[in-house]
Amino acid sequence: MQNPEFKRLTSAAKRQFTAQQQRFFLWTPTMLMPGIMAFFALPTDPPALLPPIILIMLLSLWFATRKTRLRFFLTPLMLITLGFTAAHLRAQSQAMPMITKEMRYREVTAQVEMVEPVDKKLKLTLIHPSIEHLPPDQTPPRIRLTLRGEQESFRAGDEVRLKATLLPLPAPTMPDGFDFARFYFFNGIGGTGYGLSRAEKISEAQAAPLSMRINNLRHAIGEDMRNRMDAPFGAVAAAMTIGESGPIPEKINENLRDSGLYHILSISGFHLAVVTGIVFATIRLLLSLYPTLALRVNTKKIAGVLALLAAFAYLALAAYPIPAQRSFITVAFVFIAILFDRRGISLRSLCFAAIMLLLLFPESVYSASFQLSFAATLAIVALYENWPLPTPHSRLARIPYYFLGILLSSLAASLATAPFVIYDFNRLSLLGILSNMLVLPLASIIIMPAIILAVLLMPLGLSGLAYAPLQWGIEQMLTIADITTRMPLASIRLPSLTDHGVCLAAIGLLWICLWRGHFRWWGIPMLLLSLATISQHQPIDMFISSGVKQVLARLPDGTYTALKGTDRSYAVQSWLQSEGQETMTPLNESAIPCDATSCTYTLHGHTIIMVHHADTDEALEQACTASPDIVIASRYLKSTRCRGPKTLIGKNELDTYGPHALRITQSGIEIRHTRNPNAPLRLWQPVLDNKWDDWNL
Repeated sequence: MQNPEFKRLTSAAKRQFTAQQQRFFLWTPTMLMPGIMAFFALPTDPPALLPPIILIMLLSLWFATRKTRLRFFLTPLMLITLGFTAAHLRAQSQAMPMITKEMRYREVTAQVEMVEPVDKKLKLTLIHPSIEHLPPDQTPPRIRLTLRGEQESFRAGDEVRLKATLLPLPAPTMPDGFDFARFYFFNGIGGTGYGLSRAEKISEAQAAPLSMRINNLRHAIGEDMRNRMDAPFGAVAAAMTIGESGPIPEKINENLRDSGLYHILSISGFHLAVVTGIVFATIRLLLSLYPTLALRVNTKKIAGVLALLAAFAYLALAAYPIPAQRSFITVAFVFIAILFDRRGISLRSLCFAAIMLLLLFPESVYSASFQLSFAATLAIVALYENWPLPTPHSRLARIPYYFLGILLSSLAASLATAPFVIYDFNRLSLLGILSNMLVLPLASIIIMPAIILAVLLMPLGLSGLAYAPLQWGIEQMLTIADITTRMPLASIRLPSLTDHGVCLAAIGLLWICLWRGHFRWWGIPMLLLSLATISQHQPIDMFISSGVKQVLARLPDGTYTALKGTDRSYAVQSWLQSEGQETMTPLNESAIPCDATSCTYTLHGHTIIMVHHADTDEALEQACTASPDIVIASRYLKSTRCRGPKTLIGKNELDTYGPHALRITQSGIEIRHTRNPNAPLRLWQPVLDNKWDDWNL
């Protein structure tokens, strides 16, 4: 006889299962993601035809069987395999020759595809490059170069020539750090570098393809805003219009991040919703002015089509960022639903957007913009689907509901994105709801309409008419961000969640938003457990960059100091961020003794000597004679010549294994690398051509 308690639990589970049947489709993206993540976690690429063959076999089995239970188990397996196959095919489609070693002072001739101003530098994306002493079959189709100093004004389609140093795709700055090589690879870039001379324009752009003409239009809009508006307001306006945030001063970026307003710069759902809403309302108003026309045609559907075209134009101007793609798909569902007299805003439309992005761009699952965009939108849509706000008949009564909607949306988005913000950026804004309450109405009523007006008036040379209200609105927004940042505990720095923690956070959020019934609240303990994984963080005691250009050491009080390099470098900033810290402690020689040639770092009875200037044999000889655990130097080292240390970390090790991270305990020193040269490489990891000469004392 069955246990009554067990029978009661079984009946409850069956009722819950039956209640969710209509929502199983909403879980489709969550079945695709494990397959995508499994592909990227592999140590090597699978055979080219194996994943498609397995997928076809599962599909055939699914269609061949009529057993519901078998199909129930086959469906998740099939979707996981589909995600794996989509990632595999996407990677195969991006395969290309790549730069495999540093090539100095090479003449490069190429066509400009995109121009990006960043601070006082200029970044050019170049296509069809011709590189001196590099055969065409080994030349990547696209490279990215950074130019310094005064340069000509370039447009997409121009042919340029310059002397440059070319580099392989960069490794992460630390183990488990952001994979730059993968990011560049999936953007079609096979090498990076920097210019050594002023770039010479060989020929002007002629009959450029549409994509290049759009890039030129983007660049022209950004230049017009930056040149005709006061700094830094023009740079912020350009970021909100074309997604080009490079020229914004870092202090402004920090204030926006700490105040929870940085999403204003990232073109996403808010921007497309405002733009399409303004276009939709304006077109309907203009059409209604002609009663004869308004009575004969459906003005709502005409306005919907034109608003959708406006959304696509905005997406193209923004260079198709992931949040904008998700928003465009969602907006497209809204206006297509209007054409068919249906409701468009729902979890189902968001689910379709996620499926399309995951199948077309599976690498986006590792992008912070994908994670934050979908987490925030999922929470907001689920909130209003379950607890919709009433719509008062009086327009005056709608005003408090508008602000209540902003409050609830900001609260839902902030709570939903908190684990992912901590995981990706190691910070949490505690006053984001307050700042959003003040800024979102300002951005909706003044800033975004002024941007639309400025772009429309630009061909007539009258954009200045819109810049006055636009600059005022942005100035108020930055003032609010600055005031919020100055408040106590406006933003806190935290170490990252573990990988298991962020996965648990994603499951918890999905469970709350997609599940029906009281069981949905089981997702809250999952979210709390995910945040608790921060306590499992084990700090790194020493970071070493490639070439020993930057070395960061952990002090007994838990802060970090630079043995080499400054906090202005990207590597040092990323290291500090990963440890939940913002600034460094000045080097104290009482804690870490240093002289003109070296620094000696001692922790838990282990000693590490870092040689400052390895150009003299005397400094290295002294370090080796001291017999420390590790000697670090920015030159090639050979163990037969430096017998004292247990481990050598020189240019050869750093070129081979990438940046190092050391964790020191009583039992020993754990050395972690960013690259494993003994493992088969992925398509986005070029086989590096590292050659060095032995060091002789």
